[in-house]
Order: sequence, then structure tokens, then C-alpha cells
Amino acid sequence: MKVFIAISKKYARPVLDVVHMLKPRPRVLVVGYDEEVEALSKYYGYEFRYLDNNLEQLSSIQELQEYDMAILAQDEDSKNVAILKAIKQFAIPVIIVLLHNTNNRDILANEGATYIINVDEFLYSNLYTLIYPDTWIEASPIAALPKFRIAVYRVFRRALFNIPVSEVMKVAGEHGPGVAVFCFSRFGNKVPNDSALETGSYIVLAGFEENVEKALKEVEKLFRKYEEVYARRYSDIIRLREYG
Repeated sequence: MKVFIAISKKYARPVLDVVHMLKPRPRVLVVGYDEEVEALSKYYGYEFRYLDNNLEQLSSIQELQEYDMAILAQDEDSKNVAILKAIKQFAIPVIIVLLHNTNNRDILANEGATYIINVDEFLYSNLYTLIYPDTWIEASPIAALPKFRIAVYRVFRRALFNIPVSEVMKVAGEHGPGVAVFCFSRFGNKVPNDSALETGSYIVLAGFEENVEKALKEVEKLFRKYEEVYARRYSDIIRLREYG
């Protein structure tokens, strides 16, 4: 995996901390304007390049067309937009961008941002959820209710299995009493029960810890069932090709 990161010193630590935990370790290219960003990048062993104000050098980094993900976290939306325009030609599949002013959301989306995080929501766990697909992220958001739990799952590879949303709602609701279950698209819209999970979709479970854990396990069982069906179908296709 190859990750391109354009960050200011304000957001360097949380972004690089999360990326550093990716396994296997990705190839990372960091660009920025600050010595602090350079020092932190080198501490993690990442390649660093300084940005100039006109961003001309970004357009000349042809290797970016081979990158899998970009993370843009500048201090102003205008800088993020400028970087988006500079790297647009490379068609990086996943681009995560920090948003400062909600009025600029459409501008970022039109310039190619895949996921947009509002600056007020720029939390470690939020970025972690976007970077780590097919992984459950759990948190206790209410200090007064430490046993109240929210579990979020971002669908990526498992979107191949065409799993109906209705089945997710059913197994999570039946086996996790008292758990609220939601499915959202990558754009934040609620997904209808009669549709299937797509790449970038989110499954959200909310309730008390014990119940959320039960519901989470049942959803994982559902995933495994579809994985087994998919594996059998793939094996049958291979056999047909070999002997057909």
C-alpha cells in the first residue's frame, strides 16, 4: 500500500500516528511547509518533500499515479483544494480531506475528495475508521455512561459479497437486544434495507457494551457465511476453467 500525505504541523501528529499503525507497513510520501512536519516524518521513517506555494512540483511526481490513498490536512480549505487540483490527474482511488468550512464541502467533493472529515470531528478514531477498512472500531462517547458503546464498521473488501442490508439489520437486532443498528453510505446517507452493502458503507451499532458485543459477533458470523459462499463459487469457477 502507498499513501500520500499533505499535512500542516497542526495535524501532523494525529495523522502520522494512525498511518504508522498500518500493517503491513505502507510506503508513505509526506509533503508540507514546516520543519516540524519534516522532523516527524523522518522520525517515522517516511520520505518527506517540501511544498512551494505554487505546488508545481506536485504535478511532476508521476509516481503518485501508483498510490492507493491520499490524506490532505491543511490549515485552510483553500490549500486542500489547491492540492486536490494538483494531484487530480493521478486518479488516486481514496482521498481523505479535512474540511474547515461546511460551505466548502461540495467544492472538495467536486475536486475528487472521496471522504471528507469536518474539522470538528477530526478525531483519532474517526481517521482510524477511514484508513482501516473491514475493521470494527469501538468507542464509549458518553463519559457518564462508560458501558454505553458505539461500534462502527467500514465496508471495503466485503462489499464484493453483495450482502443485503436487511440481513445485517436482522442478525444484529435479533441477537443484540437493545442495540440500535444503522447502515450509512460513504456519503452519510441512510442505506435502505432492500439494498446491499457497498464499498465505503458504514455499519453502526449503539447500545450497552454487552449487547453491542453480541450484535457485533452475529454480524461477523454473517460476513463469514457470505465469505464461505463466495469462496465456493470462486473455486467452482476455477475448476470450470481448468476442465471446461
